[in-house]
Amino acid sequence: MKILIVIAMLWSLPALAEEKPKRTILQNWGKYCALCHGNDGNATEFGLKKGAPEDVYKASDGKTVEQIFKVITEGGQWMRGFEKKMTEEERMEMAQHIEYTFIINRVLEKRKRINKELDSINKQYKNLPQCETIDEGWLWK
Repeated sequence: MKILIVIAMLWSLPALAEEKPKRTILQNWGKYCALCHGNDGNATEFGLKKGAPEDVYKASDGKTVEQIFKVITEGGQWMRGFEKKMTEEERMEMAQHIEYTFIINRVLEKRKRINKELDSINKQYKNLPQCETIDEGWLWK
């Protein structure tokens, strides 16, 4: 009977163990992603040799969070899956991070193009001749 109690106690030990603290996106990226995808999402030399996309964020264009999550979980063409390395919540957060960062980068690129266009318009405007209005209309100097 004592042996059964000891076995039952030993059997329940994993259930009594505390859960590991959740890692942040940055911690997981550094541990699992940066070797191939770099710290900023741009593939490292090693990553390029292994088939990583040049820019992981641009590579996610057109993919849903669920599709990105699936690749993180199961792996892709060349990438291994991280189902056993990261919790489901951590993998979902990583997928959301990748999608969100792609959107932010796209907005920043558009902003740069708009600012460049505005600068060009501003330079052209400065080159226009001065004018003043009179009752009959515009008068160029």
